[in-house]
Amino acid sequence: MKHAFPEGRAGELRLALHVDPAGMVRLCVSDTGVGLSPDFETRRTKSLGLQLVSDLARQLGGALEIERTPEVKFTVTFPLTRASRPAPTA
Repeated sequence: MKHAFPEGRAGELRLALHVDPAGMVRLCVSDTGVGLSPDFETRRTKSLGLQLVSDLARQLGGALEIERTPEVKFTVTFPLTRASRPAPTA
């Protein structure tokens, strides 16, 4: 929130959780804030927060998607059941 709404800027933060019939979970977080910086892709690999979210998605057997539409939208998709997750690697 501190990056999307600096200096008390107003806006909306949306959270959505959907489970499709195939058992895939989609967790979407979007906002109407200031958007992503032009150098976002370059800085993305250095962002601890995004590294943690990406690692969590991978641990769940899923993936992180980032959309840059008028709103910024982060989506983590992963299987609902533990049995369908890949085994942890050492």
